[in-house]
Amino acid sequence: MNPFLTVWLHPKQTARDMIDNKPLWFVFLLIAIGSFAAFGSGYINSEFNDTMSIAILVFISLFIGPIFGIIMMFIYGGVLYLCGKLLRGTGSFWDVFKAGSLSYIPSLVTGFFYYLWMFLSPESYFSVYETSAFSFIVPLISFGLGIWSFVINIAALSEAHRYSNWRAFFTLLIPTIIVVVFIIAIIAIVGIAFFSIFSG
Repeated sequence: MNPFLTVWLHPKQTARDMIDNKPLWFVFLLIAIGSFAAFGSGYINSEFNDTMSIAILVFISLFIGPIFGIIMMFIYGGVLYLCGKLLRGTGSFWDVFKAGSLSYIPSLVTGFFYYLWMFLSPESYFSVYETSAFSFIVPLISFGLGIWSFVINIAALSEAHRYSNWRAFFTLLIPTIIVVVFIIAIIAIVGIAFFSIFSG
């Protein structure tokens, strides 16, 4: 199966094909390209074009994006593997890793539009004060593809762990809840510390 074509309508079958038939080099290449593409949205409203050329920014994305993306996929894949085990999933770490890499395919499409925006209308891309048709169309496309990426993630995780879509949904939700609780705890600790300092 060609995952770039089939993942949109048949994410579970595509995930199974990724797990059973695709070599690791293909998975890493997919993550690397997808991560480079995802960096296309990283410079919006940054004013970086005042100090660096677009070519340099693209080169930075080409170098940092794949490294960052692969490291994050190892961390994220490990978290989803462990959370999936809590919900009685049966997939291995590499099952989750391979299937999860499919979520980078929507990033490829989104990144294409962001880089197109960057090259064709840098004034509106790099500045919050300028707008163009890209300012409305590209974020809308990104939002739609973001939702579909989440759907793909659920289907891929469900197939990797061999359980229902609902369990996959809650597997994705658990890390989010943990992060939110952690942030709230940090804020509470800092707040209590400040209160103690100023009240004492």
